Amino acid sequence: MDGPLERTSSHLDRAGQLLARAFQQLPAGQEEVRRALDLAAGSLHRAREGAAEPASLITVAHSRVLRAALAVVGATPGHDAASPARMSGPAAREPHSNATVELLFEACASLLAAEEQLTAVDPPPAAEPELPLAAYPIDRCAKIAASMHYKPEIAAAILEAHELDRPLWARLQAHWDDAIDREIKRGKADLVQTYDGAYVAQLEQERGEIDVEDYVSLKVAAARGTRADTLTELRIPPQAVMSIERLWLAKIIDNGNLRRRVRLALDQRRSS
Repeated sequence: MDGPLERTSSHLDRAGQLLARAFQQLPAGQEEVRRALDLAAGSLHRAREGAAEPASLITVAHSRVLRAALAVVGATPGHDAASPARMSGPAAREPHSNATVELLFEACASLLAAEEQLTAVDPPPAAEPELPLAAYPIDRCAKIAASMHYKPEIAAAILEAHELDRPLWARLQAHWDDAIDREIKRGKADLVQTYDGAYVAQLEQERGEIDVEDYVSLKVAAARGTRADTLTELRIPPQAVMSIERLWLAKIIDNGNLRRRVRLALDQRRSS
């Protein structure tokens, strides 16, 4: 048994055991009661075997057992002509052991408990606490990421120093990544520029300035397929490449002198 029925299994098992005992205790002549209990057991079996709408089957089983119990004690509620409670004749009026009735009512209680558990609505999952974005704006998160990428062996200590754990850090990263993606789709780049500037600034603070020669080395290595070795040599984490390239592209576009220096250094490297 799996799915929602798992949480009702103990009640259904108990109901099945009680019905079997009550069935054995019924004297001869109670054929309609026996038939009602047999139908109830069938409904219960189909529910446990994973039939569609198990709650409805359990409700049917509960109703049949209850009507059978009322019939045993001589009650005649206003059911239709097929109801076990409307049985007639000497057999229907024969007194029965209180033990049989108690078994049937216990079975009813177990079925009712199973039905209630099966139809109960699970409470919604607790909402995650609101992200502390004021304390961790995108530029601060970029600096934290740069430190963790540059020194991955102490990443846990870096998070601890910023009063972060890994689940919260993952949520912050996902938030800012989504925000950057949404902004880019609108044709804007303010957030990604803020991120790149803060990231590269933190990286340079820890490893030293990334100069023209470093940038050119990265460009040449990318063309030659030797980027991994060059990154190791330059002590630049692989995760930093995109931020460095975006930042340097913007600097080259805005600065003609820097653009000429980069072009000259590239020509010299390519010819060597």
